[in-house]
Amino acid sequence: MKIPTKEDALKQLVKTSIGKTLSKKELDLLTQSLKIISYSKGETIYKQGFNISAYAVLLSGLCKITVENEVSSGGTIISLLKPVNMIGVFSLKDEAFQATASALSDCVVAFIDKNDFSTVVTSNGRCSYALFEYLCTYTKQFVRQVVDFGQKSIKSRVASALLYMTDLVKGDFIDMPITRNDLAEYCGIATGSTIRLLSEMAKDKVIVLDKKTIRIKNKEKLIQISKQLE
Repeated sequence: MKIPTKEDALKQLVKTSIGKTLSKKELDLLTQSLKIISYSKGETIYKQGFNISAYAVLLSGLCKITVENEVSSGGTIISLLKPVNMIGVFSLKDEAFQATASALSDCVVAFIDKNDFSTVVTSNGRCSYALFEYLCTYTKQFVRQVVDFGQKSIKSRVASALLYMTDLVKGDFIDMPITRNDLAEYCGIATGSTIRLLSEMAKDKVIVLDKKTIRIKNKEKLIQISKQLE
């Protein structure tokens, strides 16, 4: 994947709600230490527990955020993200990352120096407020997902996850390196149950399974399934 120049990366950043609040002087400060790195699908972007020296912004591709725990060897996927997004929001006030970010597809990430970003945020009230709004929106989405999944049947959780993924890829054909195990961790159910439910949906002609890809065949039916409660 081609790595964009700092100038191209900034063009993407300044279009975000936070980037729009920055002055030329502040942008110049952030640009000095800006690092742009490409990742192949499956690679780790940053690891839970590692010290934070820079904040990550997803410029292209898709990634997953996983909280590792002792219960599950793979952890729990708490978010699937598309660009342009900060992908370390849970760790903004911590010394170490509170989750692991991994590439779901080939992607490009910009790293902004932690100290430079803190300098800008503390001196720019508009930037601080934009960051606050961003965090509120992110938290609201996460809480809604937790409550939503807590009320639904396991089959409707899988259906909801598939619908969310189609929104990420902007189409009805999901072609990303998310494994059945990833899907299970995102839905909070066993991998075996996930495989069984996908097979049932395929048998009912709601989806079409082809190795690692999933195509939504009957979206209206999938939406109906996603609304089923416990």
